[in-house]
This record gives sequence, C-alpha cells and structure tokens, in this order.
Amino acid sequence: VLAVVGVLFMDAPTFLFFLSSLLIGQGFGVVFAYQFLLLSDLGDRGMIMGLATLCTCLTEVPVLYLSEYLIKPLGLVVSMELSITLMVGRLLWYSSMTFAWETFFVEWTHGVVFGLAWAAGTSYCRSIAPKGMGATMQGFY
Repeated sequence: VLAVVGVLFMDAPTFLFFLSSLLIGQGFGVVFAYQFLLLSDLGDRGMIMGLATLCTCLTEVPVLYLSEYLIKPLGLVVSMELSITLMVGRLLWYSSMTFAWETFFVEWTHGVVFGLAWAAGTSYCRSIAPKGMGATMQGFY
C-alpha cells in the first residue's frame, strides 16, 4: 500500500489526475445531495425526479460500453478535462434553473461525465500501478 501512496504523491501528473478525480467526485456529491431538493423546490412532486434518474442511467450505459472507442482518440487527460467541463456546465445550469423540467437539458451529460471519468480513471490507475497493485490503485480512484 505504501508503494501505491508513493505513486500517488511523487509524480505530478498522477497527483493532478487524482486531484481532478476529486473535483469530479465533489461535483457528483453536490448533484446527488441537492438535485432532488432543487427539483422539489421548483415544484416537482416526484415524476421529474424519476425521469431524470432514468435519463442518467440510460446515458451512462452506452458511454461505458463505448468508452474504449471514445477514450482512445481523446486520451485519458482530455477525457478527464471533458468530464470536468461538463460537470461544471451541469452545476451552472442547475444554479440557473427556474422550472423543474429544465433539468432534462443537462441530464444527458451525466452519462458522459460518469462514463468517461470512470473508464479513464480506472485505465490510468491500471497503467501507473506498481506490479501486482493494480486493484489497490483502482481502489484509491
């Protein structure tokens, strides 16, 4: 485990990669903690919340399935940057919503953000892990 911690903090690109993962994780935390509260405050009684959840699930499946073909031309770093950019856009959209149904304009971004970030993160962890520590490194992700 100390070898994994050394890899995390001794290499600047790896540290920045995990820092970007932390930012994406915090963005997901904000969405998961407050999205339904926001929709409720905007007048939804549950229908839009359910459909929004369905939309997020339906968009992440194809992105995860096709992630190899999406990440290969983009690269791991660009995939993470795209995920962060879409997460920021999603959070900014939520902050300006005035009607609950407006959430559907950005719900599709969940699949791209989650799918690309997860696939890129696990691939990167596997590539930088010391021999025999791939699963441990992915656990840190």
